[in-house]
Amino acid sequence: MKPGKPVPARAPANSAGTKASRPPALLGDLISCVVLAALVTAAFLPVLNNGFINYDDELYVTTNPHVRQGLSWNGAAWAFQSLEAHNWHPLTWLSHMLDSQLSGARASGHHLTSLVLHVTNTLLLFGVLRLMTGALAASFLAAALFGLHPLHVESVAWVAERKDVLSAFFFFLTLWAYGCYANGRRGPAAGPSRLARHWRAFYALALVFFALGLMSKPMVVTLPFVLLLVDYWPLQRLVPGPGRTAVFRRLLLEKAPFLVLSAAACAVALLAQVRGGAVIDIARLPFGARVENALVSCGRYLEKTIWPADLAIFYPHPGHWGMMAVLGSAVALLVLTGLAVAQRETRPWITVGWFWFFGMLVPVLGLVQVGRQAMADRYTYLPLVGLFIVVAWGAVEFAKRLPYGAIAMGVASAALLMSCTVASHHQTQFWKDSETVFQRAIAVTSNNYVAHNNLGIAFLRGNRLEEAEYHFRAAARIKADDPEAHTNLGNVLCREGKVAGGMDEFRLAIQLKPDSVEPRHNLGIALCRQGKLDEGIAELEQVTKLRPNSAEGRLHLAMGLALKGRREQAIEQLNKALQLRPNYPEAEQYLQKLKASTPVPNP
Repeated sequence: MKPGKPVPARAPANSAGTKASRPPALLGDLISCVVLAALVTAAFLPVLNNGFINYDDELYVTTNPHVRQGLSWNGAAWAFQSLEAHNWHPLTWLSHMLDSQLSGARASGHHLTSLVLHVTNTLLLFGVLRLMTGALAASFLAAALFGLHPLHVESVAWVAERKDVLSAFFFFLTLWAYGCYANGRRGPAAGPSRLARHWRAFYALALVFFALGLMSKPMVVTLPFVLLLVDYWPLQRLVPGPGRTAVFRRLLLEKAPFLVLSAAACAVALLAQVRGGAVIDIARLPFGARVENALVSCGRYLEKTIWPADLAIFYPHPGHWGMMAVLGSAVALLVLTGLAVAQRETRPWITVGWFWFFGMLVPVLGLVQVGRQAMADRYTYLPLVGLFIVVAWGAVEFAKRLPYGAIAMGVASAALLMSCTVASHHQTQFWKDSETVFQRAIAVTSNNYVAHNNLGIAFLRGNRLEEAEYHFRAAARIKADDPEAHTNLGNVLCREGKVAGGMDEFRLAIQLKPDSVEPRHNLGIALCRQGKLDEGIAELEQVTKLRPNSAEGRLHLAMGLALKGRREQAIEQLNKALQLRPNYPEAEQYLQKLKASTPVPNP
């Protein structure tokens, strides 16, 4: 960037660093938006035929009573108070409630909302880049890559990842409002007079949109950093000169309210994750292993951006990576960072794009390990915008150096976008249901105990017991200390009549995690069915202590107590179960049998 006056609104620096000669044509913008919307819709349309996944979709929608009831005052109050799913994201809960209100249990309605949000995000990104740079071709290409890249299929096709597309919606609105604020603050000479008159309102609007984004997903906490990047380019609010330090201080102070919101969101998110047990202890995963995975993951994200093959819903954390993988990734990142810094004056979009990508990934690189994954496609939803900016503006500059460069760029861009469209269309079909998504994960990864476990659950629900047992055993073999795998293996063994083996698995799960509820619950039922009432009742009583709001646990405890002849205590537990779940036919029927002194069945 050369010193000089700030670039006016709607006439910013284009890809070659010169000023746009005239305001962008409205017709070109409209055609671009129509083409973008059509391409993205065509690529992701198969999601409307997909169902729910038995991995987080149940937590967020299908078995969540607050969400299934649709929008209500009580539901809204719960959304703003809940730390369920290890996060505080009330707007995400409200969006799921609205879908349930409109579509009920039909997955197509939930998928439609995510698709509409993704299409809208693509158009918003185009609009933001167009506003800030004035460059039509580069803005279109960057937005199209964002909308069509296969790495973004997970965020759109997985209902539980609504938080990605919703938070991005507010992220881009924040950038739009901030761009209007920055252009308006320069005064009428730099842009439309309405921006100059209302620049304070746009600043307030940017803060509001940012707060809404944080209430959708805390990953947008890095947005203040992104605002500083766009101050440098394309807004060119930080230009070389003797007063540059003072300008930087002013711009940093300008971000103070955004930073306060980010700090508050980080604190709430960490509290929710710690309380939910999602944060992995440093003893279980040393800091050195976290740094290794962070370096390798950055390299893998770059690799999958260039060649998006073998995508999976879950990538197992290996614990430690080989020295060559770590060193190779570290060297590549250092070289790319050095190149990006070296281009800060001549090609600032490279510097901004690279640090946008790397900076936005920092919260999800696993230095504070949340969850069991090594990386996740969904984490790239916003960070990849930075790389797409590098590609788009670099392509425009390169085309200007070639004879017939515009034609060559058009042909190459069309081929690239068509390839992305076909690849994303194909990738959406792996998300058809739980079987397809986890079979795909097993096929393209190794030692994927989460995929084996959830595929086993899908087979168990389909009464395909032998296949379920095979995958639960695989999960338990790969991750021997995973109580969930042993619990599920115990469930299928009991269903197959191998009760003794099932009870052994339940006991092992309890040993691995003493506060586990499900294996205790199932062990208590199995013991009662075998006539070992005292042992069974003891386990079920422990269930009600660990989870006092479990109506099902109280029902089964009541059944055990009744068989033991302790009817008054059984009636007390049934009344508590009905208080927790007023519409609970099984509890109501059992209570009537007890009151009528009818013989009661085993749990």
